[in-house]
Amino acid sequence: MTHPTFKIYLLLLFTLLLQSCIDIVERIDLNKNRSGSFSLSVSITGKKFLFDLLNIGIDTEVLDDIVIMANDAADLLQQCEGISNVKVVTGSNKMTVALAFDFDNQHNLNRALYYMAGEEKTIFKPAIYKFKRTRFERKNITKFIKQAANGQKFELKPSLINYITEVNLPRPAKMVVPANASLHHSGFMVRVSGNLAEILENNTNTGIKVRY
Repeated sequence: MTHPTFKIYLLLLFTLLLQSCIDIVERIDLNKNRSGSFSLSVSITGKKFLFDLLNIGIDTEVLDDIVIMANDAADLLQQCEGISNVKVVTGSNKMTVALAFDFDNQHNLNRALYYMAGEEKTIFKPAIYKFKRTRFERKNITKFIKQAANGQKFELKPSLINYITEVNLPRPAKMVVPANASLHHSGFMVRVSGNLAEILENNTNTGIKVRY
């Protein structure tokens, strides 16, 4: 089974066979009552981006496909209980696309992510996110990423596909795993970053645990 969160990444990522850098940013803003907001964005960076597109013969309309898929995902989210303020935001040059929404609790967030990936969340399927009164957890999705990437032909080096997770907490963090996570804004934000090569080659643990 392809992990639902990474399945969403793949829908956006594998349309971008580009000689450039890709940043995938996952952001969660968590409130005291354990509601919050979620966003997933894909940005293409590089000063020679448009030149590279033409040089390797890729129609720039491929960028529009990302917006279409994000809008399709937004339509599905509109049908989910406990999900509101769904929106798709694009940069003026279409080099950034973001899907964002609010959720009322962790259960509806997890159900929505599974539904967006074409699956139903059941008690037999793991929760991607868990929130408690003083704890936040994002499941280790490394094995699902490797399964999803298995057999895929990357024309962009995995080391150029960056992932960033940002978690904004209602109180400052007291303990954070992994050790390479960084704290910002007086401990209210936890940031973890890396690239796809680290996951595929080094089996990097992508789980996050925070006590605050």
